[in-house]
Amino acid sequence: MTIRTLFATVAGVAILAAPAAAQRSPRMTQPVPSVEIAPYAGYMLFDDFIEGPLGTSLGGGNGPVYGLQMAFPLTANIALVGNVGYSDSNLRVGIPLVGGIDFGEHNALMYYGGLQLTVPGRVSPFVQAGVGGMRQEVTVAGLSTDATGFVYSLGGGVDIGITPNVGLRLMAKDYAGKFDFREATFIDVDGGTMHNVALSAGLRFHF
Repeated sequence: MTIRTLFATVAGVAILAAPAAAQRSPRMTQPVPSVEIAPYAGYMLFDDFIEGPLGTSLGGGNGPVYGLQMAFPLTANIALVGNVGYSDSNLRVGIPLVGGIDFGEHNALMYYGGLQLTVPGRVSPFVQAGVGGMRQEVTVAGLSTDATGFVYSLGGGVDIGITPNVGLRLMAKDYAGKFDFREATFIDVDGGTMHNVALSAGLRFHF
């Protein structure tokens, strides 16, 4: 299963579950919470920076991801969100028949702001979209370089209530953007759009 297929499947389940959750959810009678904090951890699936000849590739290896999201509700269904995440993995070259070979370090800092649409209830599907940036650093033989690029993010998932103010959050998020080779290496190379997908679980606290 490709990264795009995996992300589309998770996000699609959240979207299709929304009408059913809306029918089961009682009408909102309580005030809209003032702020929401959701720390999370999971696994980051990095796309290749660039694909070379004969099936070769260069990119970050998959690795753990950690982050924090904050939400500022505008209504019971719509909120402004801000998200920051970090992932640390290996730098990997892909070679046909051999597979991936790690030869350096790679880390990424992701951040964005956007909107979230939620169907309130004990089980609450949600989708969110935003724009921001991703700073990626690569280190080989003690030498480091980095590049920061624009990303747009699309995510989806579900919140499961535990108590009135605490819940479990399951989420899939796609950070789509390019690695800026010109900034990192001064070489003008177009690596194409990367789809870096974070699969995570965490807790949601709202007040």
